[in-house]
Amino acid sequence: MPFVGAAGKKLDRLLELAKIDPNEIYLANVCRCRPPENRTPKKKEIAACKGFVFRELRLVKPSFLITLGSTPLSLFSPYGVTQVHGTSFIWEMPDEP
Repeated sequence: MPFVGAAGKKLDRLLELAKIDPNEIYLANVCRCRPPENRTPKKKEIAACKGFVFRELRLVKPSFLITLGSTPLSLFSPYGVTQVHGTSFIWEMPDEP
């Protein structure tokens, strides 16, 4: 489950402050399994789950994607958080394999 514990409570509070209904958003993780000791997923692990994420996006058809951190950003941009922080860009869904 994405955003549980302290991070989830913080996200809930931020959504509340922004007057965004949590029922109107869709949260997803980049990896289906949390890596051992809660470490950042390795590129190989992200690549193994990438197809699942893109299938979810095709089903959900979101108007906007907001990546929260460098790991999910790596799926949608070759740039790091420091280069794109606070910016927006257009991303096109790749064709299905």
